[in-house]
Amino acid sequence: MRAALAAVPDSYMFAEFQPGSRDPMPDIPEGLRDLLTLADGLRAGWVVVFPYRELDRNQFHLDDADTVQLMGGDRDRWLCFGLVDDFPLVMERPTGAIWWFPELWLEYSFIATRFERLADDVDDFVDRFLLGEGYARLTGSRDWWWDFQRDHGLVAAE
Repeated sequence: MRAALAAVPDSYMFAEFQPGSRDPMPDIPEGLRDLLTLADGLRAGWVVVFPYRELDRNQFHLDDADTVQLMGGDRDRWLCFGLVDDFPLVMERPTGAIWWFPELWLEYSFIATRFERLADDVDDFVDRFLLGEGYARLTGSRDWWWDFQRDHGLVAAE
């Protein structure tokens, strides 16, 4: 992906895949640890995955009491690992499942009324929503990142 992006002038405007982390990351669930080993922080259109060293400081997305209640009331069960626009992408630590707040039209995620399972694990999330057809559903847009994916055969041409 990095090589394909490097071949496109100004690709930094819609996507960046940072080099992988060399940190051990013992506190990170396996699927996310594997992703961060490949790309320690990435941005693809409206989707951001935080670098390992920024995960702790981005857990504030889960600080709101109403948000935690919507998530089932156990904040320690969850890890905010990225964003769709300004809305948290959350991993359920025990299962590795990826969850989100799908009401992206709201002004803030902490006023959301829905919290839904998005993908079975990080691999499923990457395959379907970061590098696949689900990106348009996830973000509600067909932007430069969508066009790049289409041009590289990751999503169907229309």
